[in-house]
Amino acid sequence: MEVYNLDQSPGAVTATDTRTRAKPQRRKPRLHCAICGHLITGNEHLRPVDGVPRHIFTNPAGIEFCIACFSAAPGCFVAGDPTEAYTWFPGCCWSMAHCSECRSQLGWFFQHLDGDTFYGLRVELLEEREADS
Repeated sequence: MEVYNLDQSPGAVTATDTRTRAKPQRRKPRLHCAICGHLITGNEHLRPVDGVPRHIFTNPAGIEFCIACFSAAPGCFVAGDPTEAYTWFPGCCWSMAHCSECRSQLGWFFQHLDGDTFYGLRVELLEEREADS
C-alpha cells in the first residue's frame, strides 16, 4: 500500500511505502522420540521440580540419567504399578513412561503423595524439532 504525501509545493507528490513485513511466526519447539520421531511433548510443559527442570541421577546399578521434568507428555503412556523403591524424588512414587508409538522407555512418571504428577524424561531420548505455532 502506498500513501501519498502532498506537500504545499505544486507537483510535489511523493510516495512512501507503508507496507510492513510480516513477522515470521515464532515456532514452538516440540520434543520427539529420538528413536521413532513421534511427538512426545513441548517445551511449554517443561517445569521445575525441586527448583530446577533438569536433574542428573544415578540408579542403583550405577547408570547415570539426565532427565527433564514436564507437566504433560501426551505422546507417552505410563506402564507398571507405581513404586517408591529407589525414587529420586522423596515422597514420590514412579512408573515407567514409554513412547506411545514405538513403546521405547523414555523415562518415568512421578506421582507425589499430595497428588502432584510430572514426567521425568531422558534428555538424550528426546529430539527437539520446530513446529508451526
